[in-house]
Amino acid sequence: MTHFSFTQPEGPYEVFLVFYKPGSSSAYTTCDVGGSTACHLTTPVGGTWSVALVPYGANVGSLTLKLT
Repeated sequence: MTHFSFTQPEGPYEVFLVFYKPGSSSAYTTCDVGGSTACHLTTPVGGTWSVALVPYGANVGSLTLKLT
């Protein structure tokens, strides 16, 4: 992540990224990115993956996600 800015009154500043394999509606893995700049995973198949951003509690903000 190149930008992470989330706030919630009284914390925690936490967001989850949920990754889905191409063509699947079941979560492949979930990454807790509470201010971290990295989420490490190896994709076992190629194709177009989906990512859902799920904020914890009342967190609001933004992030920039770069997959490499």
